[in-house]
Amino acid sequence: MNDILKYEKRLWDAGYKNVMGIDEAGRGALSGPLVVAGVIYEKGKIVEDARDSKLLSPARREELYSKILKTAKKVVLSIIPPFIIDNINIYNATLYGAMRLVEMGDSADYLLLDAFLLKGLPIPQIKLIKGERKSISIASASIIAKVSRDKIMQKLHKFYPDYRWNMNKGYPTKEHISAIFEYGITPLHRKSYGPCKT
Repeated sequence: MNDILKYEKRLWDAGYKNVMGIDEAGRGALSGPLVVAGVIYEKGKIVEDARDSKLLSPARREELYSKILKTAKKVVLSIIPPFIIDNINIYNATLYGAMRLVEMGDSADYLLLDAFLLKGLPIPQIKLIKGERKSISIASASIIAKVSRDKIMQKLHKFYPDYRWNMNKGYPTKEHISAIFEYGITPLHRKSYGPCKT
C-alpha cells in the first residue's frame, strides 16, 4: 500500500490538498466512447483496495467503484464520443478529455497522469508510466472510467444487439469483427479504426 500511495503522500506532505489522478478506458475499442475519469482524495480518506482496473474482476470493480464514489473528495468524468475520436485521434481525444476534467474539477492543485502530460496548464503535473499501478488516485480513476464505460456499453447494446457490446464492450473480439463484416458499422463505431474504416 505504501508504494501505491507514495506520490500522494509526498504531495500531501508538501501542502497540496487536491491531488487529482486521471486515467481512461476504451482506447482500444472499435465502438463506443472514450471515458476519462479524475479522482481526488482527501488526505487520510482513501479506498485502500483500489488497484489497476485491469487486475480486478468485474464484480470487484463494481464494489470498489461504489466505495470510491462514497469516499473520494471529488470524482469527475469526461465522455468523448466516437466522432470526436475520429476527428482528432485517440491520443488527442485522451488529452481533450483530461483537460475537460481539470476544468470540471477546478479545485485540483496537482495532477497525476497515466503516461501523458497536459500542455499549457499552470497546474503542476507528474507523468507516470503504468500510473494505475503506482498511484492510488490513478488506480481509482481507472476503476471509475472502466466501470462507467462498461455501463454505457451495456445500455448501447440494447440498440445494437447484433454486436454483443454487453459482452465485448466494443473491443475487437472475433465475434465483434464478424458482426461488423456481416451487418456493417453503426454510428457508434469509430470510422478511423481497423475494420470500421470508411
